[in-house]
This record gives sequence, C-alpha cells and structure tokens, in this order.
Amino acid sequence: MEEACSAGIYNITGLTAQYHQSILQAAAGRAPVFLFGAAGTGKEYLARTIYLRSARRSHPFIQIDCNLLSRKTWNYLLGHHSSPLCDTENTLYFQNVNALDDTQWRQLLAFLLEGQTAKHNQLIFSRVEAGDGRISGAAMEFINRLSCFPLCLSSLHADCCLREVVGGKGFRGTPPYSEN
Repeated sequence: MEEACSAGIYNITGLTAQYHQSILQAAAGRAPVFLFGAAGTGKEYLARTIYLRSARRSHPFIQIDCNLLSRKTWNYLLGHHSSPLCDTENTLYFQNVNALDDTQWRQLLAFLLEGQTAKHNQLIFSRVEAGDGRISGAAMEFINRLSCFPLCLSSLHADCCLREVVGGKGFRGTPPYSEN
C-alpha cells in the first residue's frame, strides 16, 4: 500500500506536501478524522496516507464504502460480533458517508458513541461535499459529537486557500461549515 501511495497522482501533484502537517497531526492523534471535499480531491489517498503514518500501520486498514452497503451488509456491520466494528487496533475508513440515509447516520453515530469502536480503532470518515465550502448538518454532528479532526480538501485544479483545523485553534481561511 505504501508504494502505491508514494507513486500515486496525488503524491506527484503535491497533495501530500500541501497537507503534510495535517497528516502528521491526524496520524499521531487518537481523534477520528473527517475528510471532506468535492469529488476527486484525494480523500481516499489522504486516508491511506494518514494510516501509513500512524502507529496502527501494522494493523489492518479496513475500507467501508458506504455507496456499496446493502441492508444485509449494514445490519452485519452494526449487529454481528465478527463485524470489523467490533475488532480493535484497526483503521476503519468509512468512505462516502454521504451515501448513508438519515436513519443510518443516526444508527452509526449511536453505535460509535455507545460502543468501544472509536476508543480502540482509528476512525476516518470521508464525505463528498459540494464545492461551496459548506458541510452538511449530519457531518457537523459527527465532527462535534465524536470530536473529529476535520480536514477540508481543496480541489486539485482550484487556487483556493487551504482550509483546515490548525492545532484545534480554528480554521485557517473561511470556515468550511454551516450551522444549519
């Protein structure tokens, strides 16, 4: 996985360098990470890079693409004792959480708050957001309730300023969220 990341288009275009400090903070911390940005901004790449820089890099990286979850798979994830959500020391990457409906959002958040998943695993979430710099209310609830480290990714072709949390002291640039 490390070779694929280092040879990837996002590394070549400088995405790793652009977000270097945030990657190190996220990898060293215990807080869940919430990546958001327009399609094609490198969210999956950054999730894998955070994993490779973390203390859990010798444990599994489990990618759960919410676009592909059937009702049966969803029930397995939240209800079966051998679900990866019941394991420990893994990195769980929930990709495309915007594909979850409101009920699933609430169920996942409740599961993570009530159980030990967030305490015993590295959690990374990604969500495709419109390019207007706003985060949905559901995403803000996850960020606030789970104390996530949010990272807004600029599109590769945009000349936007980097919007990220810097040491928990607020956003640099325009805050990428709304309080709707």
